[in-house]
Amino acid sequence: MKKILTKDNSITFYNPDFKELLHPESGAFKSINQRYLNHIKLKDNMKVLDIGYGIGYISLMILNRVKADITALEYNKECIKNSLILHPKLKTVKILAGDARKNIKKLKINFDLIILDAFSTMKNPELYSVHFFRELKKRMNESSILITYNSSPIIRVGLIEAGFKLQKYKISKYEEGTIASFTTENLTEEDKRLIRAFGIPFYDPNLNSKKEEILSIQNPGKKINLV
Repeated sequence: MKKILTKDNSITFYNPDFKELLHPESGAFKSINQRYLNHIKLKDNMKVLDIGYGIGYISLMILNRVKADITALEYNKECIKNSLILHPKLKTVKILAGDARKNIKKLKINFDLIILDAFSTMKNPELYSVHFFRELKKRMNESSILITYNSSPIIRVGLIEAGFKLQKYKISKYEEGTIASFTTENLTEEDKRLIRAFGIPFYDPNLNSKKEEILSIQNPGKKINLV
C-alpha cells in the first residue's frame, strides 16, 4: 500500500483493493474527530468495537482519552502490521484479522460503542448489509450506540430494517453521520420519506439463518443481494 502524508501530519495509506484512502487527505486526526469523537461520550472501561480498524487511529485516539477495552476487525494484515509499528500502544487492542462477517460471529460479548468505519457504500457493501447490522445488534446493550460516518439512504434504510432508531449529526457543511441505537431518534418525516424513496438495503445471504432464508424466499420484496 502507498503511504501518504495528510494535511494534519498524520500518515494514511491508499488501499489498491478498494481504490480508496484509509483517511481523507485533509487529515486522519481531523477526520476522526469530526466524524466520531466529537459526537460520542467516552468513558473509562467501556467496551468498544472498531470495525474497519485500518492502521488503528480511531482506537489510538480513544485510548489517548480513556481506558477502554477495544476489539477491532480488519481485513488487511498489512494495515494491522503498520498500525503496530506506528503505534505500539495499540498492542492492547484485540485485533481479529480477516472477513468481518465471519469474525463478528466469534465475539461473544456486548459492546457499549460500535464504530463502523468501512470504505464507501458501493466499495464495501458487505459491511453495510441488513444481516451484518443484525449481527452487530446482537452484540449491543440497551444503552449501546453504533456510529458511522455514512449517511447513505441505503445504509439508513438497512439500519432501520435491522431494528434501530436513527440520529443524524453534522460532520461538515456537506456531510452527515448516522448514530443507531435502541432508544433515540431525530429524523424528520422528510428524512424518512427520502430514505424510503432512495434507500434499497443490501442483503447478505451468507449471513442468513435458515429461518431468514425461508422468509426471504417467501417475501422477496425490493432488495440487493451481495455475492
